[in-house]
Amino acid sequence: MTKLMTICAVLGMVLAISGTEQAAASVTIDPDSGWSGYFWWWDGLGQIDDIGTSSSGETKWSITLPIAGWMTLATAYDLAIPGDEFALYVDGGLIPWTTEYNDGSGFYHGEYDDLFLSAGTHSITLYTTELALQSTGEPYMQGGARAEFSSVQPIPAPGAILLGGIGVGLVGWLRRRRTL
Repeated sequence: MTKLMTICAVLGMVLAISGTEQAAASVTIDPDSGWSGYFWWWDGLGQIDDIGTSSSGETKWSITLPIAGWMTLATAYDLAIPGDEFALYVDGGLIPWTTEYNDGSGFYHGEYDDLFLSAGTHSITLYTTELALQSTGEPYMQGGARAEFSSVQPIPAPGAILLGGIGVGLVGWLRRRRTL
């Protein structure tokens, strides 16, 4: 029994340490105010390399929600040389943009409206899927762009909706009873 307890304690510490490392390797999105800033890539197509400063080494955003909610807008847009494009991944899965367009200057914009997030912690990242071209026709292997994530609008818990419905029903019943 003592061996089993020791093994469980060691496993618990390992999981706690690895969980701390994962949390430190991402930029936190505040559910109440969202996040806005720059991201960078240094080695061509694939997952971005840095968020915020050009040397952070963080490649993901994380957001923790106590209850489910809707992020009204998640967007990534190019701002240096037209031609770069991006893909949005949430919890490791590709989320196709609801809107993609090139603005008047030819810069790419990808937008996702009303992203539903369940209660808990979520990982969000961007991948560079197209690269701007140099005058020689060769792609630029590095670049920078901007991302924005809106605040999250919470969804009332089913219990709150049920209590509200009971309250409305009770008020109606009391009014009806008074008129009789």
